[in-house]
Amino acid sequence: MGVGSAGIWIGVTFDTLERWPGQEYLCMSRIFAAYSVGGLIGPALGTFGGIRGPFLAYLGLLVLAVPLVLFVAEPATRRDFAADRAALRTRGFWVACAAILFAVLALGVLEGVLPLHFAERLSQAQIGALYVGASLIVAASAGASGGMRPRPLVFAAVLLAVAGISLAGMAVNVPLWIVALLLAGVGIGLANTGSLGLLVEAVPVERIVTAMVVWSQVGIIGYLLGPLAGGIVAEGPGYGFLGLVPAVAGLVVLVLVRSSRSPGPQPS
Repeated sequence: MGVGSAGIWIGVTFDTLERWPGQEYLCMSRIFAAYSVGGLIGPALGTFGGIRGPFLAYLGLLVLAVPLVLFVAEPATRRDFAADRAALRTRGFWVACAAILFAVLALGVLEGVLPLHFAERLSQAQIGALYVGASLIVAASAGASGGMRPRPLVFAAVLLAVAGISLAGMAVNVPLWIVALLLAGVGIGLANTGSLGLLVEAVPVERIVTAMVVWSQVGIIGYLLGPLAGGIVAEGPGYGFLGLVPAVAGLVVLVLVRSSRSPGPQPS
C-alpha cells in the first residue's frame, strides 16, 4: 500500500500541475481536500459494522474508482518538470515541510487515536458517522481556502487544530466531541492548503519534482508520528493531554513561519 499510495499521490499531483498551469496552488488545494477526506473515510467505513464489512466496503470503493482512472483524457499540452536538489537547501522549502508535517500529524492523531476515546460512549457505527462529518469539514475547509495567503492559513490552522484535538481529548460527552471535530477538521483543512501554498511559494513549479517528493514523504512521517506520540500520551497521562502532541509541532511551525520572509506576490 505504501508503494501504491505514493505512486498514486505523486502521479495525481503532477497530472494536476500539468493540466492547470498558473493555477497550481488553487487546484492542488482541492486535490488535498479529497486526499484528506480519504484519510478520514477509513474510520468512517466502520459504520458497516463487524470485521469484514469495512473491508468489503473499501473494495467496493476501489471498484467504483477504476472507470474514473481508465477513461481520464490526456492533457491538451505537456509540461516539463525537472528535479532540483538545490530547492531542498532553501529555508522556504523546510518551512513548508514543517507545515505539512503538522497537518498530517494532526490528521494521524484525529484518525488513529481519538476513535478509541470516542468508543467509550459511541458504537462503531456512530464513530464512523462522526468521521463522515469530519471528512466533509476537512474537505470544505481545504477547498474553500484554496488560493488564499498561506501564512495566515497556517497560523489559523495551528490554533484551530490544536484547540479541536485538545477539546476532543478532554471532553467526555458527544456534543463537545462534535464541536471538537468541527474545529480540528477546519484546522487540518487549512493546514493542508497553507503548507502547499508555502511549497509553491518556495519552489518554482518547473523544478518542483524533488521538492514535492520529499515534502510528501515528510507528510507521511507526520502520519506515523501522530498515532505513535498520541498513543503514548493517551496511555500515559491520558486523553486530556492529547492536545500537547499537535501543540508542540504547531509551536515549531509558528516559529518557523513567523521567522521566514514572504517572497512577495502570493501564488494564484
